[in-house]
Amino acid sequence: MLSSLLSVVVLLFQATTIASEPPDPVAIQVDGTSAVATLTESGAPARLSFEVTEGQQIEIGFTTNSLTDRAQVTVLDPAGRDATNSGGSGLYLPAGYDRDLTLKTPLIVGTYQMEIRPIGTTTGSVTVTASTPLELGALTTTGELPFTATRPGQSAIATFTGTAGDTVSLALSDNTFPETTNIKVLTPSNTIIVNHPVGAGSTDGADIFKLPQTGTYQVVFDPKQGAGGSATATLSVPVTGTLASTGPGETVTVARTGQIADFTFPVSGHFSLGVTDNTFTTPVRIMLFAGADLGITAPVDIAAGQSAELDTMSPSASAYRVIVDPQRAGTGSLTLTLSHVSDAGTITTTGDSATLAIDRPGQDSVYTFTATAGESVRVPISGVTSFPERALKVRVLRPDGGVLANQVVTYDTSYGLRSLPMTGTYTVMADPTRAGTGETTVGIQPR
Repeated sequence: MLSSLLSVVVLLFQATTIASEPPDPVAIQVDGTSAVATLTESGAPARLSFEVTEGQQIEIGFTTNSLTDRAQVTVLDPAGRDATNSGGSGLYLPAGYDRDLTLKTPLIVGTYQMEIRPIGTTTGSVTVTASTPLELGALTTTGELPFTATRPGQSAIATFTGTAGDTVSLALSDNTFPETTNIKVLTPSNTIIVNHPVGAGSTDGADIFKLPQTGTYQVVFDPKQGAGGSATATLSVPVTGTLASTGPGETVTVARTGQIADFTFPVSGHFSLGVTDNTFTTPVRIMLFAGADLGITAPVDIAAGQSAELDTMSPSASAYRVIVDPQRAGTGSLTLTLSHVSDAGTITTTGDSATLAIDRPGQDSVYTFTATAGESVRVPISGVTSFPERALKVRVLRPDGGVLANQVVTYDTSYGLRSLPMTGTYTVMADPTRAGTGETTVGIQPR
């Protein structure tokens, strides 16, 4: 009798042990077929494995997600170490959403173990796909590089050769990816210098104004959420040229998707830059730099098809750069006109006036008068309606350069300046909006 009972206990123990042993992991093939990981009401995790060979980079897509709640993904390398770039916490899969995961490199050769563990009572399934990146080859500044990434979670990698100090631009067009795609650029020493998101289905790009090293750069196009799709990648160098403060403006044409223009000019003193004849169908950003590095004004964003002007003061003669950066990798053309101020000279406070014709887009006109502290004058301004926008920005500057008055006028008017604060030469500056041309008359009258 006792012998029979012991036999039953042994059989029950063996059955329990066999039932509690986790199933063997489902093997998935890198760059091969996907596998479905299923979580049941038992609460047991889904286990998968895959083999990594020398030099591989592994990207994993999680798609067709029917999970009822969250699940946690962990991946261990052959040495039992976390391989998910998460500090050991793994990747969390929310219910119903696709995700992607790039394993941290360098990877060691051998078998990797993946576990998808339910959080709480999560059930459902998710499709798991392991891939290596698409190798696109070299980007050139004259061609295009179309690509298609159909495997969930897969990125595409291209390269280009650059020289330290050069300016280059990268762009994505013909974009069918249904989620954001990140453009990442890695230097020859493997440092990320660009990580720019491109919206779903959008055309957009990223600029590198000064490459930090000479050598081969890597560009990673990384669709998020495991999304598949296609796009065209382009690499460009700037359209270059020079500007002069006399003669006609320069037409700037940007024909390549993602390209920018970089024009130089030597100048000193107060100068203006007019932007006209704008055919871009996307906004355009204009940036001014002193020499190679120093931005001297805040960037100016111009709406598609609109005109604009920039004004600044150069304390000394120097070489300047103007960058024309079409947003959303737009193409088109515009005209840049560089001008010094048109100076009417000094007018008296006894009722004198001066008239100046502004025939260069973006140019400012300047009038000066001398007054003593405590004196009151009136400054009549006419000719406002001769400008296409029928508007002038009018500033009155004190002898020390401080602003005494600053206003946009849309009709002929007169400034009353009571009890001037100091003795010296005052400046009246008339600045047409949106690079307009016309004629202004400014006078000085006692009051």
